[in-house]
Amino acid sequence: MNSLISFIIACLILTGNICYSQQSKQDLRNKSNQIEKEIKRIEQNMKDLKVEQGNSMVHLKVINRKVRLRENLIRNYNKEVGKINSQIAENQDIVESMEQDLDNLRKEYAKMIYYAYKNRNAHSKLMYIFSSDDFTQAYQRMKYLQQISDYRQKQAAIIEKTQEGIERKIAELSDKQKDKQVVLDDMKSERFVLDMEKREQEKVISTLKGKGKKYKKERDKKQEESEKILAAIAKILLDEARAAEKARIAAEKEAGKTPTKYGISTATKLISDKFVGNKGKLPWPVTYYIVSEKFGKHADPLLPGIIVNNKGTDIVTKPGSMAKCVFDGEVKMIREMSGGNVVIVEHGLYFTVYLNLKEVLVKVGDKVETGKALGVIITDVAKNVTEFEFQIWSFKGGVRDNLDPELWLVKK
Repeated sequence: MNSLISFIIACLILTGNICYSQQSKQDLRNKSNQIEKEIKRIEQNMKDLKVEQGNSMVHLKVINRKVRLRENLIRNYNKEVGKINSQIAENQDIVESMEQDLDNLRKEYAKMIYYAYKNRNAHSKLMYIFSSDDFTQAYQRMKYLQQISDYRQKQAAIIEKTQEGIERKIAELSDKQKDKQVVLDDMKSERFVLDMEKREQEKVISTLKGKGKKYKKERDKKQEESEKILAAIAKILLDEARAAEKARIAAEKEAGKTPTKYGISTATKLISDKFVGNKGKLPWPVTYYIVSEKFGKHADPLLPGIIVNNKGTDIVTKPGSMAKCVFDGEVKMIREMSGGNVVIVEHGLYFTVYLNLKEVLVKVGDKVETGKALGVIITDVAKNVTEFEFQIWSFKGGVRDNLDPELWLVKK
């Protein structure tokens, strides 16, 4: 019986591990599904926005994004196969353990039956009971014989259940092998598509190689202008914030209060908290979009060895598209820059920045709601591309920080 108890405990532990592993595998499958949906969305939007017919540089950026997503998908499939392999190994261990215990149970049961058969005359139940010294002893002997009978039945039931358990585990093993084959087939298919996309990537790079110097010059100039203007705007906002901070401290001192450094009003804290509470839920500033360049530092899509530090997220959309406000706030500033306009909306200690607008539809001081159209995005007719940049800033303790917009926007 001790071996049986140990076996049951081991099964429960292994079953718990399998449930955890199953959950992890499901998480991987959900992630793979999300990546697949994003790839399909990009491919559909490439057709709708005619990216492949437009600016080759934008085309290259989008292909690069698809390639990275496809590589992530294949890595995810590899992890999924690893999880399935672990489950197969665990199930095989359980089957082997159950088969060993089943063998031991059968041997034990056979010995018990053999002993009962061998001693059936010598220890007749009636004689065993009637030879008791008194009624109490007779009753105890009757109970003992009943317990032996019950134990035999339980042993037979345990053997039957163990056999059923083995059959279930073998069926599960078969299912896991099928799951593994499906994932391997998916991975093979994705690798084939990835090879095709990389060839397309190389083709576009080859087309653009002769324009590398011109592209770098244009990019450097645009980035330099943008950084200067945005830094100037940030300085104005910081100066305003510091002036307001000075006024607050002076007012608190005059009222006989001990001022706190970088204190904020209740209203500012309220809208800041609401904005933070919607992290990952903010709507995209355009209806149709493809992310052409992500936030942060990364390799230039065309120039080897060049690292780009993007302060926001570059987005390609349809000609005539409106840039829409992503959260309730107040239009804080409108400035012209790099042949277009920039609109900045305040949300307490956070600011959303919309760049490369042709026609601005709001004015400074306007209270704007989520989804409000702020302006029309510029279309570069020569390059046949409509692209703009979206940024999110935070101002805490008098310091400006650029945040990754994709962490704040809803994942579609």
